[in-house]
Amino acid sequence: MSGQQKTNGSPTLILIDGLSLIYRAHYAFIRNPLMTRDGFPTSAIFGFTRFLMKLMKDLNPSHAALTLDAGRETFRKKLFSGYKAHREEMPDELKSQIPLIVELAKNWGLKVFSMPGFEADDLIGTLAEKADEEGLKTVIITGDRDLLQLVSHHVTVIRTVKGLSKTRVYDEQAFQVEYGIEPRQFVDVKALSGDTSDNIPGVPGIGEKTALDLIRQFGSIDHVLQQIDAVKGEKRRLSIRNNIDTLKQARELCLIRRDVPLPTTVDDLLIEPANNQELAAILTRCELNSLKKEVAELFMTDESLFTKESPSRRLEPALVLTADDLEALRKTLITHDTFAFLPVIKDPRPRREECIGITMAVQPDRVWYIPLGHLYLGAPVQLSQETVLAGLKPILENPAKRMICFDYKLALRAMLAAGTRLGPPVFDVLLAAYLLAPSQRVYQPEELAKHYLCEHRVSVLDVPEPAVFLKKSNLLDETEVEQAGRFFGQRASDILGLWTELEQKLEQEKLSRLLTVIELPLSAVLADMETLGIRIDPSVLRDLSGQLTTKIKQLEEKIFKECNSRFNLNSPKQLAHVLYEKMQLPQLKSKPTTAADVLTELSSMGYEVADLILTYREAVKLKTTYLDSLPQEMLLHTTRIHTTFHQVVTATGRLSSASPNLQNIPVRGTLGKQVRKAFIPKDGWLFLSLDYSQIELRILAHITRDPRLISAFTTGEDIHTATATEIFEVQPEDVTPGMRREAKVVNFGILYGMSPYGLAQELRITLSRARDYIDRYFEKYPQVAKFSRDVVEQAKEAGYVSTLSGRKRFIPELAAKNRNTRAFGERIAINTPIQGTSADLIKKAMIEIHAALAKSDLKARMLLQIHDELLFELPPEELKPCVRLVEPIMRKAIKLDVPIVLDARCGKNWMELEKLDIKG
Repeated sequence: MSGQQKTNGSPTLILIDGLSLIYRAHYAFIRNPLMTRDGFPTSAIFGFTRFLMKLMKDLNPSHAALTLDAGRETFRKKLFSGYKAHREEMPDELKSQIPLIVELAKNWGLKVFSMPGFEADDLIGTLAEKADEEGLKTVIITGDRDLLQLVSHHVTVIRTVKGLSKTRVYDEQAFQVEYGIEPRQFVDVKALSGDTSDNIPGVPGIGEKTALDLIRQFGSIDHVLQQIDAVKGEKRRLSIRNNIDTLKQARELCLIRRDVPLPTTVDDLLIEPANNQELAAILTRCELNSLKKEVAELFMTDESLFTKESPSRRLEPALVLTADDLEALRKTLITHDTFAFLPVIKDPRPRREECIGITMAVQPDRVWYIPLGHLYLGAPVQLSQETVLAGLKPILENPAKRMICFDYKLALRAMLAAGTRLGPPVFDVLLAAYLLAPSQRVYQPEELAKHYLCEHRVSVLDVPEPAVFLKKSNLLDETEVEQAGRFFGQRASDILGLWTELEQKLEQEKLSRLLTVIELPLSAVLADMETLGIRIDPSVLRDLSGQLTTKIKQLEEKIFKECNSRFNLNSPKQLAHVLYEKMQLPQLKSKPTTAADVLTELSSMGYEVADLILTYREAVKLKTTYLDSLPQEMLLHTTRIHTTFHQVVTATGRLSSASPNLQNIPVRGTLGKQVRKAFIPKDGWLFLSLDYSQIELRILAHITRDPRLISAFTTGEDIHTATATEIFEVQPEDVTPGMRREAKVVNFGILYGMSPYGLAQELRITLSRARDYIDRYFEKYPQVAKFSRDVVEQAKEAGYVSTLSGRKRFIPELAAKNRNTRAFGERIAINTPIQGTSADLIKKAMIEIHAALAKSDLKARMLLQIHDELLFELPPEELKPCVRLVEPIMRKAIKLDVPIVLDARCGKNWMELEKLDIKG
């Protein structure tokens, strides 16, 4: 097709109820809205475009029109001033997308109609009438039931019933089956029952079911009025008699006009050739690059306008299968200063890395794939990993070269396992993409390439999904290896192309130093920590698991006794039935729920069963998540757990841990804390823990320059006691443990932008008291109050907030129409400079400590980073030398206007750590 959809059989007109579908497209993504990197919303544009493509594919129309309302002042509004009176204004984030959707439709070749005084429904009714006169089949697409009255022999309505993903088709037969009346009678049903969405009053006491019964019996409103005495029920008859004028007015409001004076003919609705260049420009502007290829395929024309690829620059990865191939590649690499390096790892977990292929590129269209670790049936000679790495080692370890990677940490670990340490300066595309958009969460090379390289991406034809050989046996045929080469060759090409794009953008955003000074060096540190792992004693976990099994059974029996019945405790449905129907506990929310917050509130109200259920759930989670699963994570040949530290998961810059998550190991509860007892150092060695004390509050003091806050930290006051004296207006000696606890919650609540409502919930106090706490806090710490206001306003203006190290976090939520979303954005703006600076601080300390330990004669090594804590293992005789080496580095990693204080502890396992005095 050349810019126009072909039609099969008779000509077909599609009439699109624009705002109905646009609203549905917008709200389909309300939980995870789409937006460009500068915060422009695109959910409605994306959803509408996707739906329009499906319509064009499925219906193959010859004619099409998009209809829109021209405003709220219509003939219906003049007829009844309350018409649609309670409708909310269109959200700003949706309103801003309408012009682009209109432009998109026009450039698609569709006609767009709106007319002052009339609604889109009336335009659809009129255009359908014109099409019927010309013998054209018409399909109406809407989410509104009002348009069902237009269904006829020539008119079908496709109604969206769940977002845009689920639709129902109504022709005359389908309508008759569902409603039992003719489509033209539907307007009378709506007039009788009214329409709350349009604020059309019906007859009091008559709902849709009754209205349908009346129209089935009498045929029309006129016949109902003529035979009113035959209507069943005295109250119903009286209600109809008392509302005749309202009923007639409602019918006029509900009736779709078919005579709007539109100066157009059916021939004017022919779909014109699409303006591919403008369509591509709109999708590029909206950063909806994933749609470009789909749109191009739909039109089957001039795909380069959408993909911006030159047919002459198609990628054809070369396979390196012989020693001669390898030598040729080596010679090519020698002559290039920069190259992309992408090892293919079958299992990315530490100490399990199996490199089964290597992809390299010197230009986006010059790529090689070397199959490893499996038999290639078509290869004359099988190259071993040792042979390949021996040939590439001078390149991979050459500091004069520039290496472009994707996930440098994984590449580094995989090569270390194979005996090669990557030497050149590195650019990591994954880390660069994360720094530019830390909230994005998805950073696959393919998606990044579609976004950044749309204008000059070199690509292979029909790139397959990740090759099946990653999951199957090592015996592969020629086709499978070629597929692998094409897929991973594409990735290598992409990361090389992305390098130049992302490096430039990092410079523009002043983020280059963050990549080179913090994130890349940290990758090497983390690679070593992941490879080393941390030792555990499985017998401790087994013993704890046995104890917990007994406790869980005891808790079950107590709960069953309390409930006077036995049931599946792990079934929320069964539990809710027992609590709210059998035991008649108060239902605190609109629906019966057994969520933790509800059970906690019920427990505080004195219902012991709620407390027992919470304890039971905690015990089950502890057993399944830690006691039973951690031994399975231990590698037998190392007797250690090797977690993976992720640098690109949290938007604040903090590290996260997975497989297993060691940052969530319990620190509270008698049994919970004992999980840490299973973590042990090397035989005869000790653990050393160094933990930043109240570091985020100290950073808050530095950033806000609040004199009272600075004074508290400078003089060594306990900050929570100091805050308690301010908000409770007492002397320090009169601060009770309860006051200090509440002051601590206030301190950290302010840090995280907590609202009075949130504080009230956390402390279980009244809203007015929580508001009073916050007011007093801000009165005593005025610079903190000023910072909270200023940082939000600055973020609204700039679109982002920064840490002291220059890390940025973009906050599009601040521009949201929804108040809760906006409030969430404000909390992000307040907290990110603090939490992000804390993350940068410990990262810098880790890099310097790792280097210092490597240069020293100490055997001590860093094992874990858990929030603000670093955990080391070391021989007992190295305890003091290690503290003397590490403690100053941690204190001086960043300069603050207040002292940075560390808590030091040591011991023979992670639970039983005794405090160390490190002053002086």
